Amino acid sequence: MRCPLCGSHNLVWDFERGEVVCTACGYVVEQIYVSNEVRHIPENIRHGTRGYVTLSKETRKFLELVKHVKVSRKELYIDWDSFREYVRTGKRIRVLKLRVRPIPKSLREVVEPVMKIIEMYPRLSSRTVRGKVAASLIALYLALGARPSLVTIARLVGVSRTQLARIMKLVKVYGIHSREDVRGVATRYRSLLMEHLAR
Repeated sequence: MRCPLCGSHNLVWDFERGEVVCTACGYVVEQIYVSNEVRHIPENIRHGTRGYVTLSKETRKFLELVKHVKVSRKELYIDWDSFREYVRTGKRIRVLKLRVRPIPKSLREVVEPVMKIIEMYPRLSSRTVRGKVAASLIALYLALGARPSLVTIARLVGVSRTQLARIMKLVKVYGIHSREDVRGVATRYRSLLMEHLAR
């Protein structure tokens, strides 16, 4: 067994805390709780052929996911409920979820009134919060007569450019950018919107 963070094989079992800890980096690889009253081995621990403690298939899969997220996909996180469902049923379930990027506070007050308008359009209201924020920004930029930068909005909100192109098409089809209330919000916050577009 190796540490999923540093790859070290120097792991120790801390009997007091019930943890398997990497001595190289201090990462808690596994938490194992064994009570003196219960005389059975927990489900996630099995004894190997040489008497060493080995981890179950589910625990190893979880550690692989942790390593994948920590090393190469830092924008993802492991959804615990989905992982438990995966372990319980064995069915393919989406376990890794995308972290929602916080919207800058300055843009939040600009986007909120437009998001309420977007809720009136079924094909946009069914989108994720990130999709609605992107639709609001696109509508505001179009209301100003500016060409929205999909790269900038993708970076701000965390939505792919392909999704943004679809959202922009819907905003144009519904004519959200030409509504008077959207134009009012856009002109009120023109300088702030242009500042974010220039980044």
